[in-house]
Amino acid sequence: MIDHHAWASQGDIFAEVPYGLTVAAEGGGIKLPDHPLTPAMLVTYDCQLDKSRHGNPRIQRLHFLPLIAVDSQDLNRQALLRRNEVRPYEAFWLGACPLPIGEAFAQLSEVFSVPAEYFEPVLKPSGLINDVGREELRFGFGANDSRVGTIEDQRLALFSAKWTSYWLGIEPEPIDNLR
Repeated sequence: MIDHHAWASQGDIFAEVPYGLTVAAEGGGIKLPDHPLTPAMLVTYDCQLDKSRHGNPRIQRLHFLPLIAVDSQDLNRQALLRRNEVRPYEAFWLGACPLPIGEAFAQLSEVFSVPAEYFEPVLKPSGLINDVGREELRFGFGANDSRVGTIEDQRLALFSAKWTSYWLGIEPEPIDNLR
């Protein structure tokens, strides 16, 4: 795990994300869930995060996977998770996380959404220059940003292979240097 950027990206790890958060129908606003916050990994694609309309973020909801402590699983399951391979497709091992749960993994079948409004989305300068010489703006958080890090690019490639394989049933291309 590495430090996260100033902007949001797929693979960001959050200490606290609410399950069951909804936008109130009357008068707008956020209705907080009745149950606790959970550590989670952002799985929304970067290209979806960064779309804007009239200088404002366009995305309506962000998608997450709740994180689960590896040591909550039986020893056989722990060994399977730590193999750090594409199979099993449904489980993604993150390794040690700077969270109270420690070593963590996520089940790809447990994806949940949070209205983007909860994070008070803003566009932030990225320091990256686009093809026409302008600085790119990226999706960022104005509130409730509890990120503690993000997964490395190589781990993100493994996650993408698992995600595609699990949800689309497509056998992934081999990924080198997973460790």
